[in-house]
Amino acid sequence: MAVLERRLVPTIQSLARIRAADKNDTDGSRVLWHQGSSGAEPLSYLVSDGRLERQDLTLFGKQIVWRRAARLQTGVASEGGGSQA
Repeated sequence: MAVLERRLVPTIQSLARIRAADKNDTDGSRVLWHQGSSGAEPLSYLVSDGRLERQDLTLFGKQIVWRRAARLQTGVASEGGGSQA
């Protein structure tokens, strides 16, 4: 666990919001995008009242997708990185 922690902590600390990519839809929902070192890239999909509806996370070459109404999905990130879900 110590090896993962040594990689994970600086990666999490490096996350920065990409405000230029903020997208607000006419229904009030929005998408927030962050990027960090080691290819870390969370995308947060929020509904109009601010609740998280979906979270896509690319981290260390893996893809994790959480949806409020579905099971957690995992897989290998695409060669170009980022969410393909």
